[in-house]
Amino acid sequence: MSFESLKSPTTGGQQTQSGVIVSQVVTDMELVSRSMMLEATLASGRYVDFCDKKISLSQDQTESTIWSFLKVATSVLLTVRILIVDFKGKKV
Repeated sequence: MSFESLKSPTTGGQQTQSGVIVSQVVTDMELVSRSMMLEATLASGRYVDFCDKKISLSQDQTESTIWSFLKVATSVLLTVRILIVDFKGKKV
């Protein structure tokens, strides 16, 4: 829970409004674990490995197909990025 006090811009900042913000903290350990796995993947750039893990954990064919597509798309984008960086580094 947090409290805030805002100055109103329409009255020259003299009038204030008060409020209370109530937040709920997520304590679902499975969700926290999956979030940490995603954050680690984003930090390391190992997207293909992440997709492989998601494919192996898929509950049904549709979910597996989606992650397989994302794996291929990620692989293609990474390859294109490498080629562009390589091309930019060479004198033409």
